[in-house]
Amino acid sequence: MAAAGFDALAVFYPARVAYLTGFHHLPTERPVALVLGDGYCALVVPAVEKEHAESVPGVDRVDVYFEYPGTEHPLRRVQGRCSTSTPRRRGRPRTTMAVFPAGATEAPGSAT
Repeated sequence: MAAAGFDALAVFYPARVAYLTGFHHLPTERPVALVLGDGYCALVVPAVEKEHAESVPGVDRVDVYFEYPGTEHPLRRVQGRCSTSTPRRRGRPRTTMAVFPAGATEAPGSAT
């Protein structure tokens, strides 16, 4: 990730979360996210998945939100995990976020 300029990576697709962690869940309207940093792994899950997520080996932290929609959007927790997952690098922003359209094979605007 460092070579690509990312401090953290948020994974939302259920099959990819399961592949990377072994955490299998049924996707609903309640988002689940895996946040990977430099030597750090966190799951952001709804309260209904708390015990299940805590049983997954190799996950350093389980961040729980209580309902969706609630007073705080679950993606705010993902944002918080991304910004605290790795130490601050001198002279660089703490978090870099990238958004890729569905089916994209490279970053938008990159040279082909």
